[in-house]
Amino acid sequence: MRRTARIIKRLCSRALFDPVEVFYIPAGQLVYPIISKSGSSTLKLRIIQHFAPNFMAQFPDIHWIDPSPVTKAKVFRMFFFTKHSFLSFCEGKEVRYVLRNPYQRYLSFYRGVVSGVNTLYKYPYHLGGQGQLAKQLSCRQMLAFTAVVPDRVADRHFRSQTFGMKELLQQRIDVQVFDMKPFLSRTSVVEVTQTNNIDPSPKRLILNAGPVLVADKLGCPADDYFLFKFRYKQDIMTYQALST
Repeated sequence: MRRTARIIKRLCSRALFDPVEVFYIPAGQLVYPIISKSGSSTLKLRIIQHFAPNFMAQFPDIHWIDPSPVTKAKVFRMFFFTKHSFLSFCEGKEVRYVLRNPYQRYLSFYRGVVSGVNTLYKYPYHLGGQGQLAKQLSCRQMLAFTAVVPDRVADRHFRSQTFGMKELLQQRIDVQVFDMKPFLSRTSVVEVTQTNNIDPSPKRLILNAGPVLVADKLGCPADDYFLFKFRYKQDIMTYQALST
């Protein structure tokens, strides 16, 4: 009964079912939305290590780390429970979105759910019982489910990567968009310049790395692709623009 009441309360409010998490660097007024299944574990580690080079954490422990004490208040972890509060906070700052190939991200999301690595709606409202049901869904059923769930109600693992980007651009807020793989290969993900594009040192540690996934393939019947493209149209268009 209490779980049902929480769900109804969320639906009747403007609050997000899953808050937007960001890493914020006050010195440069830099905001990094933490996008699940898009290199978020490694991105967090790289940001922290920029200010604390000897710091190390593994997945999933990295997601429980408060970066403020580790970096001596140079990086803050923040949560926004409404889109409005997230957009308001970003005013006057530079927002850096790190995007993954949308097809690869969705495959990673689906495999994570059915394998039990990720449980949908587990935090922060402890609605994990609904997430357990998702483990039994086929790829086609999962596509049908995610296609009709709007971002406000979505779990962070399948919420659009570009959540809030359109509004930020309309407000003329500085938005920078990066391709996940080359961005995480930079010598620094904080001091981003043209000269530190690729790290010449040995391959960097990548947290929570899964099998290599084939781009543009979901392993679902071809007639279901429209569901994916409908749900993630903005993500697909934005990511494709990075390579043009």
